[in-house]
Amino acid sequence: MEDDKIYTKEDIQAIWESDWSDPYKRLATAGIIIAMASQKSLRCILVGGAAVEFYGQANYATSDIDIIAVGDKSEQETMEALGFHHYSGRHWEMDDYPVFVEFPPAPLAGDLNRVTKFNTARPALSSITIIRLHM
Repeated sequence: MEDDKIYTKEDIQAIWESDWSDPYKRLATAGIIIAMASQKSLRCILVGGAAVEFYGQANYATSDIDIIAVGDKSEQETMEALGFHHYSGRHWEMDDYPVFVEFPPAPLAGDLNRVTKFNTARPALSSITIIRLHM
């Protein structure tokens, strides 16, 4: 994602209306959330099933996006600006689209040295901050 671009709900809607695969839709959505949070000085890291899915481990499939927010700021402003609705505890959803985001409590379980910024040439996604898997 372009770090200085202001993304909107419409950007995420366009992703979910595209013919991209669901794993790529989740990855692109996470990229937008992480980029927007970064603009608000909130460091976010893609973890959980979407990270496993990203690495293509054993054809793993998930239905949500797990993002750890590192620091003392809340994800609320970012998520609301992108059109998400808080529906329970740490969970967010977007009306009319099957996109569900959870913010598990920090700190990140594991080693922060396993966090990397992955660069990709795929459309609409230049980089994403993601946890590396143990191999």
